[in-house]
Amino acid sequence: MASIRKRSGNWQVQVRRADQKTISRTFAKKVDAVAWARGKEAELDVAEQPEHVVELATTTLADLIERYRDTVTPNKKSAYQERYRLNRLLRHSVCKLTLDRLTTGAFSPRSG
Repeated sequence: MASIRKRSGNWQVQVRRADQKTISRTFAKKVDAVAWARGKEAELDVAEQPEHVVELATTTLADLIERYRDTVTPNKKSAYQERYRLNRLLRHSVCKLTLDRLTTGAFSPRSG
């Protein structure tokens, strides 16, 4: 959490997190101090996210289907048919979505 205080006519910001070094900086204006504190806290929040959460935001459904098609499908008796079906599925727009954006609504047929 960031603490902001006035010290010697300037604004000092300290951002403290458990098991991390304290980060501090001094500003002439309080507005600048608050903005910097928010930015630093946001940076630290992103850095603290588990790796799998970051992967969800960068991996698409197509990536997973392609990996399955290339690693699992070749070992099957019906590899040709399954490869064909997976390639057709890869053309669907839902495959472009990242995993963190997938919902049941993405798979339901569009009304209208």
